[in-house]
Amino acid sequence: NWTSSLLTTTGVPLVHSVSYGWQGDLHAIQCEMEKVYDVDDAFVKLAARGISIIFSSGDSGSGYSPSGFCHQSDPGEKGIALTGKIEKRFTTTSAWSCCERAQDYAKAFTFLPSVRPGYGSCIIWRSVTGKKVQIGAISGNNPPSPPKLYPSWPASSPWVTAVGATKFVDEKVGNAEMASSQFGSGGGFSTMFSQTDASWQVEAVRAYRSSHPKDR
Repeated sequence: NWTSSLLTTTGVPLVHSVSYGWQGDLHAIQCEMEKVYDVDDAFVKLAARGISIIFSSGDSGSGYSPSGFCHQSDPGEKGIALTGKIEKRFTTTSAWSCCERAQDYAKAFTFLPSVRPGYGSCIIWRSVTGKKVQIGAISGNNPPSPPKLYPSWPASSPWVTAVGATKFVDEKVGNAEMASSQFGSGGGFSTMFSQTDASWQVEAVRAYRSSHPKDR
């Protein structure tokens, strides 16, 4: 509606700044690719009219989406408790939050509800030797796949300008500016749009890929 309004209104400002976006799978916010293409088409038309759209690049570096192993409505196998060697055990509020924590360890989990409503015990398994039927228990035994990186959208659209956060050097007003070191201010490679027409990026991308930080 916003872009449509800009396209149908006369005398709109030539520069617009937007400080929001989404870093992750857009399906998580019910945004299908058809909607993305509609918005992007509007950006193309705005650019053709000489209107610049500035988007913040985000606060989470290149951003990521977990593997999709944990689903809030169905986080694991109900009525099943795993057995084996425990990596970690702690109190949490739901099987879903237990599953989310298990992803951090890339391990299987079992959630056991407590007699206290709204709480339960989360067990992260170092190794699993078996399983048993247990009323109320919920378990998952599928370690997550590596996360997928997502630069923020709409900042990643080829027809807008993405701007990252900066700060004054030595935190002193008036000093030169530098990239923010307080959080990961946006970036990364988009898988949603082709680089075909962005010939000016070729050398920079080639240099990055030849000297990128190594995995630890």
